[in-house]
Amino acid sequence: MFKAKLQAIDASYSFEAEGMFAANERRLWHGTKRECTVGDPGTAPTGFCKSTTYSICIIVQPSFSKEKSARGFMFEKGVCTSGTSFRSHGYTKQVAPSPYRAMLMYRVLVGKAKKLTQADHN
Repeated sequence: MFKAKLQAIDASYSFEAEGMFAANERRLWHGTKRECTVGDPGTAPTGFCKSTTYSICIIVQPSFSKEKSARGFMFEKGVCTSGTSFRSHGYTKQVAPSPYRAMLMYRVLVGKAKKLTQADHN
């Protein structure tokens, strides 16, 4: 599915001609909260909790979903990512009794990007 989407986006614009990767693919960071101990040393990698709030387990199981994204959007409903791990780290939070936080790095097909400099809640 990822490869098909990459090809479809890439066919709509000549990203390589502008020195970009195909479909303007980037590796972006997403910081979130952990309400359990999934990912801790010694825990089963498939031991996801049943959290209904936007946390690591709800993200990893069905992948990113706009319908399940957090409230309080800066620009519009969706998943916030950053090009720097430093900025995403500021959104990590540990609720469970564990010293670890959750930050994910994803391959994102950006396509034609638009830089926003102020909040747009529409």
